[in-house]
Amino acid sequence: MSDEFVEEIEEIEAAESDSDENASPSSSFLSKKIGDKIPVWLLLLIVGLMVGCGVCSIPFAGYFTYDRITNSDPDLELTPTPFADTGLISPNRESSIVILSDTETITQSLDIPVSIKIEGQSFIVSPQLVENGGEFAASEEEGTAVWLYGTIVNYVLLFADNGSSRPLLEQIAPGNQIMLRTQSGKEIPFTFASRETLTADDASVYTQTSPRITLILAGNGDEPRLIVTGNYDLDAVSQSTAQSIVELGEPVQVDELQIAATGAVYQLADASSGFANYLVDYQVQSMGLTAVDSSSISYLLIDDFGNKYAYNATVSQFGNNPPLIGFINAGDSKMATAGFQIPIGLSSRQLRFVVTYGAAQALITIPFQNSAAADSAAVRLTAATVSPDLTTLTLTGEVNNLGDQAVLINESDISLTTNDGTNYWLLSTNPPFPWTIGPGQTIPYSVSFQLPAAEPATFNILNQPFELMGLH
Repeated sequence: MSDEFVEEIEEIEAAESDSDENASPSSSFLSKKIGDKIPVWLLLLIVGLMVGCGVCSIPFAGYFTYDRITNSDPDLELTPTPFADTGLISPNRESSIVILSDTETITQSLDIPVSIKIEGQSFIVSPQLVENGGEFAASEEEGTAVWLYGTIVNYVLLFADNGSSRPLLEQIAPGNQIMLRTQSGKEIPFTFASRETLTADDASVYTQTSPRITLILAGNGDEPRLIVTGNYDLDAVSQSTAQSIVELGEPVQVDELQIAATGAVYQLADASSGFANYLVDYQVQSMGLTAVDSSSISYLLIDDFGNKYAYNATVSQFGNNPPLIGFINAGDSKMATAGFQIPIGLSSRQLRFVVTYGAAQALITIPFQNSAAADSAAVRLTAATVSPDLTTLTLTGEVNNLGDQAVLINESDISLTTNDGTNYWLLSTNPPFPWTIGPGQTIPYSVSFQLPAAEPATFNILNQPFELMGLH
């Protein structure tokens, strides 16, 4: 034992001896017991051994060592040593934090992938959580792919570059199917879309803008990587039992969403282009316990001949409601419009509005009406009645469909205006919107508006005007 260490021990013993005289009875008793039975230098040696062996995590020993020996700095903050995070998570982890704004967060449940089948060859899927700046690493275990935790719109999976993965990803061809199975038992189908080689730092493979799957073949270091993408297979989902078919105005369940198409508008925007706008108004409500990202919902329009028309974000802005964007919180309901471009000369008795979310899908049948179909409607106004309190105007009549296509009438097809540009409130309607009038059919109607303050007033239904006088 060095002379310096012996001197330090003697100084501590001397200090203890002085402090014992002024100590409280309880603290004096504790100090005397320890001093009498165990020399202080031996106590220090025991504590040192305890620290070396990790025993100081015991509450009393840790407290006594700090309070009895290092009492010179009672405000000292102790910082625990963090353990390294391996980035691997248990498949039972069911939620991730999604940032909505600077001050608000939500917890979104995830249906974690557990396996993937590519042309008959199956792989176990292991989730991997990658922090900002972290490394997305492949599994060296044969027959295992790694899923980038949290990618649920564009599922991103990483495969080790070995004798089974590389030939499979190099040979997959158009028409080949990729089936992803999740923890809840859902099977999500994709079909081969593209194969390309990208640099290791290309972040476009991780984007979450449209439903698809991205398979990455891991490379060495900064070497370019083979990337295979698959599109969400709508046709395969259409044949599944998760599909529901309903009529316009009828609510339908699509996984944890409830959707109802409330109307549709044929809009001849630019005849020279050869296309018209077709706008579907709908209501969507989240019936689950967590928020839903609206970008994970996809839309499609299909005519009687099987032609498919893609969702058009620009056209959607011309509808009665705004396009659906952002999150739908649990229990919330939103009105939105989905826009499409269809040929001006399209002849189809109906259109199917297809809404897909996850592995569930709804087909909403809408009677198709272009400008010619609307022109075939004969509208009659038979009575205009003012309420006794002079607040309401009720208009009654009938609509007769003289054409060979169904006529659809929504709230947007009816208005009451005056020459000063005022548009008066529609208070009630019978029957409820939408009105669907089959070929050769006639329906009676009754609509009530706020009584116009000026005359004349013009009642419009399907662009057929009726001038009203003598209301006051």
